Amino acid sequence: MDGFLSAASARLPVPDTGSALNDILIHATNVTRFLTSREGTIITELLGEGQFDSGLAEAYRARYFQPRRLEARQLLEKGVHRGELKKNLDIGVCIDLIYGPIFYRLLVTGETLDDAYVQQLVMNAFEGIRSRPVI
Repeated sequence: MDGFLSAASARLPVPDTGSALNDILIHATNVTRFLTSREGTIITELLGEGQFDSGLAEAYRARYFQPRRLEARQLLEKGVHRGELKKNLDIGVCIDLIYGPIFYRLLVTGETLDDAYVQQLVMNAFEGIRSRPVI
């Protein structure tokens, strides 16, 4: 499993476009593309098996999901520091808001997960978290 998770992480480079919106859009799209790929189905299988094996669940959380959350956190924090996002933003909730629906579709509803869905998801989330100019 270690080799697979390392290879999976290597396939998901962290963007740095200078825009929190673009970075999160690229990151979320790449995560979604990976999860819906042939290789990504292994993650889905690990999630299922992790329901019965707490050691496996802890392993994939620590080696795959926590690093992805950290990447998203860093991208959003950059956006806060650059003034693109609200100063009082709850970063953890924002990560759940953006990435949670991807996993909900992947694991619960089975509805389409494509670039258009991710773009709509991220754009709608950013409507609520983007800083507003003072008028």
